[in-house]
Amino acid sequence: MATTPPRVIVTRPEREAVQWVSQLSARGLAATALPLIAIGPCSDPAARQGLAAAHARLAQAPGYRALMFVSSNAALYFLPGAPSLPAGTRAWAPGPGTARAQVEMGVPSSAIDGPAPDAPQFDSESLWQQVGPQVRAGDRVLIVRGRSAGV
Repeated sequence: MATTPPRVIVTRPEREAVQWVSQLSARGLAATALPLIAIGPCSDPAARQGLAAAHARLAQAPGYRALMFVSSNAALYFLPGAPSLPAGTRAWAPGPGTARAQVEMGVPSSAIDGPAPDAPQFDSESLWQQVGPQVRAGDRVLIVRGRSAGV
């Protein structure tokens, strides 16, 4: 009697769901994407002004000690249009997916800090254990995150 593989429904945003479905399918699981949220570029005029101001600040001296991206989507929507990271500015990633997105967007892997790929967890606490010693009094760190429409 043939057994039916377990069915997996992936609810991540579309870009991530496609990757998960591909990886799960390659392992013999019946995976289907059902994205429950949509993530896209900011369209709010005030948010776009904030994005432009952050891009401008990145190019100024003294700029940021580091940019902390809370997710791969944060990197994918912030980095296009941003100047290259100045020497000495670090890009922080709470996990390997965020680090990959930073590399895809042109950040040199040598400028990215985060938990080791085999870390037991990927979150801001694990990231802080790696990057906390870099921060000095007076340093500026830009936390790049998204927000919901209308919030």
